[in-house]
Amino acid sequence: MRGCSCCKKNPKSSISIKDYPEILDELKRWRIVELNPDVDIPNLPIQSGVAITQQCPNCSKISNTTMHHKIKHNKDGSYCMSGCSCNFTSVFAGYPRLKSEWDFLPNSVLCDPNKESQCSERKVFWKCQKGHSYKMSINQRVALLKRGKTACYYCKNITHPTTRII
Repeated sequence: MRGCSCCKKNPKSSISIKDYPEILDELKRWRIVELNPDVDIPNLPIQSGVAITQQCPNCSKISNTTMHHKIKHNKDGSYCMSGCSCNFTSVFAGYPRLKSEWDFLPNSVLCDPNKESQCSERKVFWKCQKGHSYKMSINQRVALLKRGKTACYYCKNITHPTTRII
């Protein structure tokens, strides 16, 4: 018999999502109902293999999964299906050094660093040790930090793609 081992032990294919309002609330939080207008989410069986699109409420990444995996393997929402561990790893929690490089003034209108995941693709402003301010996505900055690379365009002596020298 093929399939998920937890389903083999507990086959309840007749139970639908509407029987569990707390699950439906969680699916709304992940924008599953909104992103899948062609699927009758409330009437789907809990162990449905129907492909769905979801958006992580923490890092805003959009990913695909099945309803079965969303409910059985991600009940608490502790990770998004795109692989991020969003709920417990904010930018500063995972990389405290980046707090000194975060340019708080321009970023105050963009986002809250404590609510942004280290996997976020949001572009924010950073300030290097020499005082240069530059814009880069959070996940790209984290990747450069992990590799020990200089992130500042000015310090690397590279013109930013949107900057023109006249």
